[in-house]
Amino acid sequence: MNFVFAATICRDEGIDISTTGLEYIVAVRVTTNHLLTNTPDGYDLDGIESLHPCDDVPEPVIIPGDCYASELVEYVEGITSDGGSIDAVRTDPTEALGEPERTDSYVFTTLGYGGSLTLGFNGAVPNGEGDDIEVVETSFNTPDCATYPEFADIYLSQDGENFLYATTICKGNAFIDIDDANPDWEFITYVKIVNNNELTTTPDGYDVDGVVAFYNCDDEDKHNADAKPTDPFASMGGLLKSQPNPATNNSMVTFSPAYSGYTNLEVYDMSGRHIETLFSRSADENVDYKINFNVDNLPNGLYMYRLTTNHEVLISKFMVVH
Repeated sequence: MNFVFAATICRDEGIDISTTGLEYIVAVRVTTNHLLTNTPDGYDLDGIESLHPCDDVPEPVIIPGDCYASELVEYVEGITSDGGSIDAVRTDPTEALGEPERTDSYVFTTLGYGGSLTLGFNGAVPNGEGDDIEVVETSFNTPDCATYPEFADIYLSQDGENFLYATTICKGNAFIDIDDANPDWEFITYVKIVNNNELTTTPDGYDVDGVVAFYNCDDEDKHNADAKPTDPFASMGGLLKSQPNPATNNSMVTFSPAYSGYTNLEVYDMSGRHIETLFSRSADENVDYKINFNVDNLPNGLYMYRLTTNHEVLISKFMVVH
C-alpha cells in the first residue's frame, strides 16, 4: 500500500485530505516526528475519527496501459543446464522491454534454470475476451515446442506483489488469458515469467523477446488481426510515462492532462516518501509536457511519478539502476 504525506500535527488536530491530491483515503499511517518530538515516549495515539460520513470506496479509474511491457521490476538470472553462467550477451533484462523485435538477433533476455523476469505495463492490461497477452520468445527459427523445448510458467498480478499462476507457455503456444489466473480480474499490470526447469531441456532456458498486450495494441500487433476486440477502457484519460526505464542518470517523464487546469507532478518512493515536486502549475489539456529528472542521488530501487489534477490521479512506476 502506498502512502502520501499529509501533515505534521501536535496533539489533537484535523487533517485536510485535499492537501494530498487524493479524492478519498482508506488507511492512515501515523509516524512520530523524531525531529520535533522531545518527550521520552513519543506521540500517544488514542484514535482517529472521520469528520465526514464514511462512504463506500468508489470504483477505481482504470487507465489503459502500454501496448508492450515497459517496466523492469526484477530479473533473477538463472544458470545453464550444466551449472554454468549464462553468456553476458543474453542477460540484459532491458532487452525484454518495449516492442519485440521478433528476430533471431541477440535482443532478448535469457532466464536460465532457476531464473525469472518480472515486467510491468505503464497502466492496465484489460481482461477482454479470449487471450489478452503474448510472450514473444526468440527460438532461432525453430517454431514448435517439440523441437525447441523451452517452457516458462506465467504469473500475473495487479499490484506487483501478489502473483497468481496463469499457464505454462512455449514458443508454439505463448498466449495468456487473464481469466486463467483470476476470472474476477478486470485487468493486470505485471507479468512474471519463470523458466520451467522440468519441461525445458535446452542449455540456456527460455529467451524473452518481449510481452504484448493485445487489447492495448493495433490489429497488426495481435496474433489474430481479423478479430480486434472492443476495448473495455476506451475512454482514456491523461498520459503519464517515462523513459528510459530503468533510469541510470536521468529520467525523462512525459505527461499530458486530460483537462486544462492545475496540475501537480511529484516523485515518491514505494514507501510513500515524497522525493521531489517537478511541476506545480496550470497545464493545458492534450499538450505533451516533458521534464528531465536527475536520479543520480537516488538509491537503486522502484519509484513512482504521481500526476494529480482536478479530474484524475495517474501513477507511473520507474526503476533506478546505477
